[in-house]
Amino acid sequence: MAFVVFAASLAGAAAAARTDVTFVLADDNPGHAFFAAARDYYAARPAEAGVLVTTARSLADVREFLRRSPLRGAQPWGRVRLVAHGSQWQGLRVPVFAAGELASLQTLERTLARDEFPPLPVDVLDRGSRLVVDSCGLARRPRWLRRLSELFAGTTPLPVEASAGYVWFRRLRDADGELRSRREELPYRAVVVAGAQSLDESTRARLRRNWPAGSAVEIVAVPVRIDVPVPAIGGSGPSASPEAQAAVRNYGLRTGQLQWRSEAGRLRGAALIVVATADVVAEDLRELAAAP
Repeated sequence: MAFVVFAASLAGAAAAARTDVTFVLADDNPGHAFFAAARDYYAARPAEAGVLVTTARSLADVREFLRRSPLRGAQPWGRVRLVAHGSQWQGLRVPVFAAGELASLQTLERTLARDEFPPLPVDVLDRGSRLVVDSCGLARRPRWLRRLSELFAGTTPLPVEASAGYVWFRRLRDADGELRSRREELPYRAVVVAGAQSLDESTRARLRRNWPAGSAVEIVAVPVRIDVPVPAIGGSGPSASPEAQAAVRNYGLRTGQLQWRSEAGRLRGAALIVVATADVVAEDLRELAAAP
């Protein structure tokens, strides 16, 4: 794959013992400008971004660039930043391989188990390197972060940084009327309502009570639906079903947080993740919630 690299971004990395690299891993859907703003933000900050790569579209693309690029120099990479949509429940909205499954916990663990993604050697990534996940809420998923580290570095203890908040890039006009890109980390709160099909007013009120006074808040509902075969032996509930347990773990939830029922040979679990977030980012969150 031919990678597009912003040459201007090399200035800040040239004097450093290690070279940093930032990957902006997608393009925007119509009506959104998250990734365009992220590209502008890091292009304007070469010392922070290091090498800026804008055409990688999978974790495998990232791996190949890290492995092959001469821009790394004589040392292993420094900070490796991944800019992508994601959430604490879904993982990164980026495929592991081109046109493949998105990087959920389940996908990362399956890829590791199959040895499909050879880890990078210590001359490329070592314990002095660092993965920075520029996405939403993944600091709340330590198991997911460990699997991402293992994917890229194997048994090498590669540190991973992530945000516990909502990461948002946007363009705003400053006092001089010039359009500039900003990166913001905004808080959010979430509750899981077992079996809920829609959002009720009591849940809305509970989240609003816990929100900082005077802050504008928007409530967004994210449905969780699990549908697996009823286990052949050992009972009919989720505790007897490895498939159900794996599906729940993939979301970072517990089986008790869903309402379960068995019918027609299927075991079905349902819940509603209700998220309170700043109203300015609610539309982006709805886009993620609607994604398959």
